[in-house]
Amino acid sequence: ATNFHQLNAGEQKQFLQTAAGAIAQGMLNESLLQECTCAYVDPFRVRSVCVNKARKEVARRRK
Repeated sequence: ATNFHQLNAGEQKQFLQTAAGAIAQGMLNESLLQECTCAYVDPFRVRSVCVNKARKEVARRRK
């Protein structure tokens, strides 16, 4: 926020466009749902075992 307030109006607009693009790209990426449980390896050690339950891939439009 401090960096944003030190910029002039044109630089603030570019900053907002870049930030919005990065946020939108992050939201459109693939998401993966996993179900994890703990299982004993031996009486003294535990290990996480995860299974993929759902996978969402975003369709990409061609220009």
